[in-house]
Amino acid sequence: MDFEKIAQEVFEYQNQLRIDPTIAIPPLEARLKYFKGNILHMPGQKPLQYKEGAACVQECIDFLKTQPPLPPFQYEKGLELSSRDHGIDLGKNGTTGHTGTDGSNVSKRISRYGLWKPGPAGQNISYGKVTGQEVLLQLIVDDGKPDRGHRHNVFDKDYKLVGVYVGEHIKFKYITVMDYSKKFVMKGQKKQTKQKQEQQENELIDEVEKVNLEDQEQEDTDQNAQIKEGNVQGDDCIEVGAVEQTDFQQEQQFQQKEEDQLEQQEEQQEQQEQQDQEETNNDKTTQSKVVKPAGCIKIVKKIKSVTQNGVKMKQITYVFKMKDGTEQSQIILE
Repeated sequence: MDFEKIAQEVFEYQNQLRIDPTIAIPPLEARLKYFKGNILHMPGQKPLQYKEGAACVQECIDFLKTQPPLPPFQYEKGLELSSRDHGIDLGKNGTTGHTGTDGSNVSKRISRYGLWKPGPAGQNISYGKVTGQEVLLQLIVDDGKPDRGHRHNVFDKDYKLVGVYVGEHIKFKYITVMDYSKKFVMKGQKKQTKQKQEQQENELIDEVEKVNLEDQEQEDTDQNAQIKEGNVQGDDCIEVGAVEQTDFQQEQQFQQKEEDQLEQQEEQQEQQEQQDQEETNNDKTTQSKVVKPAGCIKIVKKIKSVTQNGVKMKQITYVFKMKDGTEQSQIILE
């Protein structure tokens, strides 16, 4: 099966939906007559159990009638890579949800490949569907989700970019993952951009110097002619290229400022990732000290700051819920 082709279909149909939300109304209306209770019996397909039945399909139709058009998404390879990581992870493990088996969330996976802050980022996941239309209809109907979060992502005006992954899932057969963001700069791309800018700047400097040289030669010729006539006005000469050079310097300063901002964002992001990793390691170390009593059915973790002998410490209390209804606790100071 050509999953890349299906991913392209998903991308294109999603953009068609944003440009004209009403295109999804006819295929949704066609479903209504095939509901028996909360089960959809589409011809040639296996019966599909809904949580809300035909009501959620009708609610989606009503929404599409009032949803204003939006600009289409631009495709972003970096978001495709983060989607791919999660899709492969869920697919081979037969799991669902937005948290990876390594504990990563959407923002951390996107951050592996580039800078996306400031601005929002999000994710949609579809299971079992294998055409662009079916994937998007599943997401915008959003059966069983009171907040219609998947639909909101499709029609979120703040999202400008999307990446799509379609692949196999050992439980649901197929999986589609889409990551969204407002902005994105691929890691390493800014270095390439800087090299390209430096090349363009050098070419522009050479061109300005060439213009200045040609103008100086012409100026010398004009002055020689004026000397012969006894009418020299050298002080009134304006250096050709001065205006171009000033504009170039302003552009150079603007580009440098933008480059500095990107570098600062990347440093902050790397620091946050290191901090998150340290916290994860600390949690693992702490948990290794905890002794789970026999008969425990649930553990509740409580954290608060305390001061001992003038030193601020973190007090972690583990409350163990026992089968007999009693509770036991263990306190660890860090």
